Amino acid sequence: MQRLNYFTPFESKAPNHEDQLTRAFLVLIRFIPLFSIGFFEKIREKLVITLAIDNKTLPDGFPSILHGNAELDIIATQTSSVPTDDVTDLVALMITDQKWTPDKYKIKKRKGRARYDGVIKAGSFVFTIENKPHHEAINPIQLDPDLEEDVSINLDHPPVVLYWEELISQLTSFLTKGLFSRNEEMLVEDFLEYAQTYFWFINPFDKLSICKNDKRLVNFRCHKLMEEIVGDDAARYHRGAGYYIPIRPGAVKQVWIGVDFENKNDPRFYIDMYPGDTLNQARYFFSKLDRDRLARFLDENKKNVLIDRNLHFSFMATNLVWCDVQIDTEAYITYWNERIHTLGQISRDAKGSFRYYIDQLKHDGMISESDIEKLTDHFEDSRRQTMTPCPGMFIRFSWSLDEATSMDKEEGRLALEARKIIDELLAIWGQTFQPDMQ
Repeated sequence: MQRLNYFTPFESKAPNHEDQLTRAFLVLIRFIPLFSIGFFEKIREKLVITLAIDNKTLPDGFPSILHGNAELDIIATQTSSVPTDDVTDLVALMITDQKWTPDKYKIKKRKGRARYDGVIKAGSFVFTIENKPHHEAINPIQLDPDLEEDVSINLDHPPVVLYWEELISQLTSFLTKGLFSRNEEMLVEDFLEYAQTYFWFINPFDKLSICKNDKRLVNFRCHKLMEEIVGDDAARYHRGAGYYIPIRPGAVKQVWIGVDFENKNDPRFYIDMYPGDTLNQARYFFSKLDRDRLARFLDENKKNVLIDRNLHFSFMATNLVWCDVQIDTEAYITYWNERIHTLGQISRDAKGSFRYYIDQLKHDGMISESDIEKLTDHFEDSRRQTMTPCPGMFIRFSWSLDEATSMDKEEGRLALEARKIIDELLAIWGQTFQPDMQ
């Protein structure tokens, strides 16, 4: 069974092995026709430019959708066999991470058993592929094919150097323009996540300015930014919510970083925290909160900070009801600060009811009329014997996307500024920034 069968990956090689990257890329070429066409066009473009220097032109038969010969006849990885039947021309490809010039290297036959990272036959052309994610590991001799002397194939083509940056950019360009089917999109998204995780250095989206305000590309940049802040493999992904940094619990156990595009006229790059999201976290938050320090931070960052109440009720660690608090944020903090030391799970009274507590919450401005119905449905009219109050907060520090993009143009600055804000916020309630790597 061939290695490009989707269900037979290399079991003996780690995900960060370059052969796994080659296989993943060739799977896309095999399963996504539009991308394979774009791949050939990129090769054609480079060949035409290079051949023109020597006043040569591209020979007939090069794979092209216009000529109807772009279909893949053979595609294989980690093979020592180059097809020769009905082949007129061979083009050697090198895929790597950054600028590498073969210095007019002439492709020639070589003796000895070669092993190719990839081989593609389309029409009368065959393409051999060498993948070197780190250009320092390139040996030009690996471009030479192992062919018998009596094999008559035209090798008089300069080697073509492709860069992972441009291939990924082409891939995401098709993706963001909606040119793939849903299944193709899923394959591409999985590939991009895989490449970002194990080969982050080939990802071109290392600056917000390159992402063109596209949400998916911005998510990849935010992921990489978090890796810059805390190191490799520290960030986690929550489908539908984006990337976050898990930290050792105190008042906060997650720091979220992303871009909010809800206001199209003012997209915001944000750092979000939810101190007091559980009862234990709320105890930590209110017992250690330095209100004077919080007031100074809010005063110094009026244009950048949003702080709000985040009262909700849970059962068995599952949040069930979020409330529309009626009093302002300062009064809310005072209210829970006075009660946090005795706050615990709320049990039914002697009559088996939560009504006494729900009525008290309404009287104190903690819930609205509509919240009464939700609390009644999830607790009063259920078989649950307890309800757990989680008097949390929501804090967002944000810059306009333009500001963040400008900072991101300076190497490492956005990561540095984001880390500074994270440290300042956590210090307000006496928590230190310690990523949870487990």
